Amino acid sequence: MRHGDKNNNLSRTASHRKALLSNLACQLFQHKKIVTTLAKAKALRPYVEPLITKAKENTTHQRRIVFSYLQDKEAIKELFDVISPKVASRPGGYTRVIKLGKRTGDNAELGMIELVDYNEIYGKGAEDKEAATAKRTRRAGRKKATAVKEPAPVEEAAKATSIMGISFRKNLELRDGFFDLSESNKLSVIRTVREHRPEIVITNAIRDRHPDHGRGAQLVSESCFLSGLSKIGVNVGGEPLEAWRPRQVYHMIQDYYLPPDICVDITPYIDKKAEAVMAFKSQFYDPMSNEPDTPISGRDFLEFLKSRAREMGRLIGVEYAEGYNTVRPVTKNNLLQ
Repeated sequence: MRHGDKNNNLSRTASHRKALLSNLACQLFQHKKIVTTLAKAKALRPYVEPLITKAKENTTHQRRIVFSYLQDKEAIKELFDVISPKVASRPGGYTRVIKLGKRTGDNAELGMIELVDYNEIYGKGAEDKEAATAKRTRRAGRKKATAVKEPAPVEEAAKATSIMGISFRKNLELRDGFFDLSESNKLSVIRTVREHRPEIVITNAIRDRHPDHGRGAQLVSESCFLSGLSKIGVNVGGEPLEAWRPRQVYHMIQDYYLPPDICVDITPYIDKKAEAVMAFKSQFYDPMSNEPDTPISGRDFLEFLKSRAREMGRLIGVEYAEGYNTVRPVTKNNLLQ
């Protein structure tokens, strides 16, 4: 019997629960927000907030205390050197939990836990609040209210995650337009690959209109290869991660047409794909938007996606298909299958 025990044990033993929360805390400090089940997010919040309070006193003693919980030097460095100065003026309440709906498949409730000072969408700062309250007229108030209700990228990503039934979503916080193929970025990808050990990896197009796509494809492809080298050491929660190399890396065909190396029938899933893409509605066609036009904000973009799928489907004799490129040949044990 629980006898009034308010702690959610998450159906785990004490040691397993401690290890789980430690790993989640390290990921939160490194990435500033993570998506997990709602129960885990609520259990993590009272675990990490006392650690952040301890980090405000940057002494060897406090570092050793926090290290006894996290067992991860990189997370300790991020917490004390980066996060602590940013939250120094906040007396508490460093995190927030946002419900994301239910996960497709097991119907588990999802939640996102994030550090409030790193959210540029919800945390607008004192200056914006003062500007909002300074205007007393109803017209100004309505405009301000409308701006708050505009679609937020974090909410759109959460909606797409729910539609696709993804069990988790992790943002490596690489700088849009300016990330490079540095050692630190490769180690971030290697750590993620080794932690989750995927059989295959699907990434950006090898060559595309946006330079991020080709550079991202190279970063992921090289990192997946390096992840299989045991001499490259990375750890999570103080524990070293075993080398792991996915069997294959598939590159999507995005804006530019590239002859596919392999096509997959997606006819049963074309509507689900369109729904997941259009979850990011702030990036697509909106007749009321004052934002500048982009190649994906036109009225015909969704039709372009379906036309591309039809084109790929025609190559293999189905209605809709998804084409991919590969650097390594695709392995088949039997040509008749």
